[in-house]
Amino acid sequence: MDKLMETIISQLPGKIFRLRKGVTITAIDTVILALPKALFAGGKSISTVVDADERMNIAIHPDSENVLFYLQPGMSLTLKRSSESYIVAKDDHPRRMQIKWQERRSTNSR
Repeated sequence: MDKLMETIISQLPGKIFRLRKGVTITAIDTVILALPKALFAGGKSISTVVDADERMNIAIHPDSENVLFYLQPGMSLTLKRSSESYIVAKDDHPRRMQIKWQERRSTNSR
């Protein structure tokens, strides 16, 4: 049996954090999320790696090792692969995000 879990985090820009496959991030504040360009290697399209809001801006700079996802408050992104990530910002103010994931619960009784 799966249980939907959720929490709100406050993440500092530039600090790397790990996101598991299946995690959904919903921006509370405006967030620029960096994911490694290596996730998209071999010609993988964005939609094979993430489910993202259709209105979300995405930047793929040729001289960067990351793909940037611009989430406005209320926009969501769901990862289809586990990855490290970090918040991009010109200041050091933490950004708030809601994180949702499925937690597996054993149905075995003892």
